[in-house]
Amino acid sequence: MLISTIGVWCLGPAVGLLGQASAFYQIAIQFFLHFQFNGWFLIGILALFFHYFNIKDHPYFKHFHTTLVLATVCTLALPISWFAPTPILIWINGFGILAQILCFMFFVKIAKPNITSHLKTISIEAKFCYVFALISFALKILFQSTSLVPEIANIAKQNHNFVIGFIHLTMLGVVSGFLFAFIIQSKIDYKISLFKSGIYSFTLGFLGTEFVLFFQGLRFVFGIGLIPNYYLLLFILSSFLVLGISFIFISISTSKTNYYDRQKTIKAP
Repeated sequence: MLISTIGVWCLGPAVGLLGQASAFYQIAIQFFLHFQFNGWFLIGILALFFHYFNIKDHPYFKHFHTTLVLATVCTLALPISWFAPTPILIWINGFGILAQILCFMFFVKIAKPNITSHLKTISIEAKFCYVFALISFALKILFQSTSLVPEIANIAKQNHNFVIGFIHLTMLGVVSGFLFAFIIQSKIDYKISLFKSGIYSFTLGFLGTEFVLFFQGLRFVFGIGLIPNYYLLLFILSSFLVLGISFIFISISTSKTNYYDRQKTIKAP
């Protein structure tokens, strides 16, 4: 989080010296966003994941941590290369992608035994959220790995739909999915039926907006143009995200059920 603020501190000098159209200004923004989304948000969620699954002192954890840090730092080279094209940045990003793939493999080796046993003991809603988040995490790695192909990296640079869709995949898929699962397993009180409605509404909005964003991106690539009623579709589908968060917030803020009664309700056949 502290590292990401370097980008914010650089915005003033960038605007004052070179202007908002400069590469320096754009790189400062990308630096901030990268270390926010792929840095402390993602690393914080993974730390909570290991805490909730009680994963400690695994022999692969050091390798996982090293490759995670390398991947986070080196993949910054891709957005930098959009504004300061240099061949070495492509190689650095490629190294970061390989480190990220290794990181995911170590993550699977570390988490798989615990996930398999843990998913058998938790509620259907918590299981749904964990699976949703893990699939989103795997897709994030997969989509980011496609930047190894220069042509695809250039398409992503020129097509904001893919960039926004990728950010949504990370923030709404990985981060929100894990957070919902953590809430279910925590001692936070909530109304179960309303919370369920919130999760499913949020998931519907997420899947719908992701489909529209990536489908529209592909249409731009093939020169087809806008989807009919594109902005209206995004607005309607995004409203399910807001509705889902509202349901979850209301379910927590109005709940009078204590934690132990709720656990009995969740485990009841």
